[in-house]
Amino acid sequence: MNVIDALHARSTVRAYKPDPVGKDTILKILKAATRAPSWANTQPWEIFVARGEALERLHTAYVVRSQERVPSNPDLPAPQTWPPVIRKRMAELMSARARLILTDRERDDATIRQSLFESNYRFFDAPTVVFLCLDRNLSS
Repeated sequence: MNVIDALHARSTVRAYKPDPVGKDTILKILKAATRAPSWANTQPWEIFVARGEALERLHTAYVVRSQERVPSNPDLPAPQTWPPVIRKRMAELMSARARLILTDRERDDATIRQSLFESNYRFFDAPTVVFLCLDRNLSS
């Protein structure tokens, strides 16, 4: 596949089957991923895989932090403000997503809207999550 085809074929997934991903499949994918280029072939990443009980603990912790309105502390900060054209685009996309997922009645229900928002913190119920980590000192 060439780059153009790959870019056109990509998609964002926000709903997953509950089927577990086999350990052999995960290892095969991660082995291939470690072939990615890195500066001076340092391969400075660490890879963590969460599934099962460990993933459930992460889901719970993330959702609780969201409900308690604990401020996030991302390694790479989000912009403090977005230009108006981008804010408009984001609002349109969120509205379109809500229309696809929720009925009119559900869109008016704060509990259902909150559950939809919290699906972000449950990793959209993916059965396996892979974390690629770098030492904090390696980012600027």
